[in-house]
Amino acid sequence: DELKKNGPIYYKTDSHWNKRGAWAGYKELSKRISEQIPGIKWLNDSDIKLIKSEKNGGDLSRFLRLQGLLSDTEFTAKVPGAQTVKVYDWHGEFKKELPINNSTINRYIPQETRNDSAMNKLRVLWLTDSFGYGLEPFMNATFSNIFQVHYQKAMATPQIMTGVLSTYKPDLVIVTAVERQAMSIPFFTNIPK
Repeated sequence: DELKKNGPIYYKTDSHWNKRGAWAGYKELSKRISEQIPGIKWLNDSDIKLIKSEKNGGDLSRFLRLQGLLSDTEFTAKVPGAQTVKVYDWHGEFKKELPINNSTINRYIPQETRNDSAMNKLRVLWLTDSFGYGLEPFMNATFSNIFQVHYQKAMATPQIMTGVLSTYKPDLVIVTAVERQAMSIPFFTNIPK
């Protein structure tokens, strides 16, 4: 409730959280991971700047074909460190460079983002969905190598998950998922033994 007093944390015309909501999610994620793995450095409130603006309506307004008629509040996140991240494919081939504050990639295609000036030199396997888009600037500022793939693709079978783990060899695996999927996706039934 305290967070909501300073502005919205979800879009009103979209089914996703905005950067303010993603920032709250990041802080909770950092708290939970730090309980298990002390010593990882995390961004804090004084590190980031959220800039408010307006944008066209999101996916909910698009379903009604009202995207051009409705607007929404947008927050852009400014994070410390690198201005860009480099994107590589599954085989380590360089694909493109993106602004760190807008580094959205297609999660259905396994890709890695790299940031040499990140706070932690860790290889992270991040199994996520479209809610990860809001988290990307914070995650890319925190971890030097993030291999991102949609959890449905990576966890489809134990063999696929084994292949991802043995190929990428992460230091840390993070799973973030929209709440409505949490009970319907068998996250841990397809984990290799």
